[in-house]
Amino acid sequence: MAKAPSLAARLAAVAAQPNTSPYQMTAPANQDSQPVAEPHVAALAPAPVSTAEPMAPAPVFAPPNFAMPVPQKAKARDGRVMVAGYFSPELSRSLRILAAERDVTVQHLVGEGLDFVLRHYGKHPMGER
Repeated sequence: MAKAPSLAARLAAVAAQPNTSPYQMTAPANQDSQPVAEPHVAALAPAPVSTAEPMAPAPVFAPPNFAMPVPQKAKARDGRVMVAGYFSPELSRSLRILAAERDVTVQHLVGEGLDFVLRHYGKHPMGER
Protein backbone atom coordinates (compact mmCIF):
# COMPACT_ATOMS: atom_id res chain seq x y z
CA MET A 1 0.00 0.00 0.00
CA ALA A 2 1.46 3.34 -1.05
CA LYS A 3 1.90 6.03 1.55
CA ALA A 4 -0.40 9.06 1.09
CA PRO A 5 1.39 12.31 0.29
CA SER A 6 1.89 14.67 3.19
CA LEU A 7 -0.10 17.86 3.59
CA ALA A 8 2.98 19.91 2.67
CA ALA A 9 3.36 17.94 -0.58
CA ARG A 10 -0.32 18.45 -1.42
CA LEU A 11 -0.11 22.19 -0.71
CA ALA A 12 2.99 22.48 -2.89
CA ALA A 13 1.21 20.63 -5.72
CA VAL A 14 -1.82 22.94 -5.50
CA ALA A 15 0.40 26.03 -5.40
CA ALA A 16 2.21 24.87 -8.54
CA GLN A 17 -1.04 24.63 -10.54
CA PRO A 18 -2.09 27.65 -12.62
CA ASN A 19 -4.96 29.82 -11.40
CA THR A 20 -8.09 27.81 -12.00
CA SER A 21 -11.64 27.88 -10.77
CA PRO A 22 -12.13 25.91 -7.57
CA TYR A 23 -14.69 23.87 -9.50
CA GLN A 24 -12.11 22.74 -12.06
CA MET A 25 -9.48 21.42 -9.67
CA THR A 26 -8.35 17.87 -10.27
CA ALA A 27 -7.82 15.06 -7.85
CA PRO A 28 -4.26 14.13 -6.80
CA ALA A 29 -2.33 11.95 -9.23
CA ASN A 30 -2.69 8.75 -7.19
CA GLN A 31 -6.52 8.96 -7.39
CA ASP A 32 -8.92 9.08 -10.32
CA SER A 33 -8.19 12.32 -12.11
CA GLN A 34 -11.71 13.32 -13.09
CA PRO A 35 -12.19 17.11 -13.15
CA VAL A 36 -15.12 18.42 -11.19
CA ALA A 37 -17.57 20.17 -13.49
CA GLU A 38 -18.77 23.69 -12.75
CA PRO A 39 -22.21 23.70 -11.23
CA HIS A 40 -25.05 24.87 -13.43
CA VAL A 41 -26.82 28.06 -12.33
CA ALA A 42 -30.16 26.23 -12.17
CA ALA A 43 -28.67 23.78 -9.69
CA LEU A 44 -27.95 26.65 -7.33
CA ALA A 45 -31.55 27.97 -7.42
CA PRO A 46 -33.84 26.95 -4.57
CA ALA A 47 -36.07 23.97 -5.24
CA PRO A 48 -39.71 24.79 -6.10
CA VAL A 49 -42.11 24.45 -3.18
CA SER A 50 -45.07 22.12 -3.64
CA THR A 51 -48.41 23.64 -2.64
CA ALA A 52 -50.24 20.30 -2.53
CA GLU A 53 -49.73 19.67 1.20
CA PRO A 54 -48.88 22.22 3.85
CA MET A 55 -45.51 21.64 5.43
CA ALA A 56 -45.36 20.72 9.09
CA PRO A 57 -43.86 23.50 11.22
CA ALA A 58 -40.23 23.06 12.06
CA PRO A 59 -39.65 21.80 15.61
CA VAL A 60 -38.88 24.52 18.09
CA PHE A 61 -35.86 23.89 20.26
CA ALA A 62 -35.25 25.71 23.50
CA PRO A 63 -32.08 27.78 23.44
CA PRO A 64 -29.25 26.40 25.55
CA ASN A 65 -29.08 27.68 29.10
CA PHE A 66 -25.84 29.64 29.45
CA ALA A 67 -26.78 31.14 32.82
CA MET A 68 -24.21 30.82 35.55
CA PRO A 69 -25.20 28.31 38.24
CA VAL A 70 -26.34 29.87 41.49
CA PRO A 71 -23.86 28.97 44.23
CA GLN A 72 -25.44 27.10 47.10
CA LYS A 73 -24.77 28.31 50.62
CA ALA A 74 -23.17 25.74 52.90
CA LYS A 75 -25.62 24.41 55.50
CA ALA A 76 -23.14 25.28 58.26
CA ARG A 77 -23.60 28.94 57.30
CA ASP A 78 -27.40 28.99 57.56
CA GLY A 79 -28.52 31.79 59.87
CA ARG A 80 -25.05 33.33 60.01
CA VAL A 81 -23.52 36.46 58.48
CA MET A 82 -19.91 37.28 57.67
CA VAL A 83 -18.02 39.70 59.90
CA ALA A 84 -14.70 40.58 58.32
CA GLY A 85 -11.92 43.13 58.35
CA TYR A 86 -8.60 43.95 56.73
CA PHE A 87 -5.51 43.36 58.83
CA SER A 88 -1.77 43.22 58.28
CA PRO A 89 -0.16 40.11 56.79
CA GLU A 90 1.78 39.70 60.03
CA LEU A 91 -1.41 39.50 62.13
CA SER A 92 -2.91 37.05 59.64
CA ARG A 93 0.19 34.85 59.81
CA SER A 94 0.24 34.99 63.63
CA LEU A 95 -3.42 33.95 63.79
CA ARG A 96 -2.84 31.03 61.41
CA ILE A 97 0.19 29.85 63.42
CA LEU A 98 -1.72 30.11 66.72
CA ALA A 99 -4.69 28.26 65.21
CA ALA A 100 -2.39 25.46 64.00
CA GLU A 101 -0.64 25.24 67.41
CA ARG A 102 -3.99 24.98 69.23
CA ASP A 103 -5.55 22.75 66.54
CA VAL A 104 -8.48 25.10 65.97
CA THR A 105 -9.59 27.30 63.09
CA VAL A 106 -8.88 30.99 62.66
CA GLN A 107 -12.64 31.52 62.82
CA HIS A 108 -12.64 29.91 66.28
CA LEU A 109 -9.89 32.27 67.45
CA VAL A 110 -11.70 35.31 66.06
CA GLY A 111 -14.93 34.21 67.78
CA GLU A 112 -13.03 33.79 71.05
CA GLY A 113 -11.52 37.26 70.66
CA LEU A 114 -14.93 38.82 69.95
CA ASP A 115 -16.33 37.13 73.06
CA PHE A 116 -13.52 38.75 75.12
CA VAL A 117 -14.34 42.16 73.61
CA LEU A 118 -18.05 41.76 74.39
CA ARG A 119 -17.29 40.77 78.02
CA HIS A 120 -14.91 43.72 78.34
CA TYR A 121 -17.70 46.12 77.38
CA GLY A 122 -20.29 44.45 79.62
CA LYS A 123 -22.15 42.61 76.88
CA HIS A 124 -23.19 39.00 76.92
CA PRO A 125 -20.76 36.87 74.89
CA MET A 126 -22.33 34.89 72.08
CA GLY A 127 -20.04 31.85 72.30
CA GLU A 128 -19.48 31.93 68.54
CA ARG A 129 -16.69 29.43 68.11
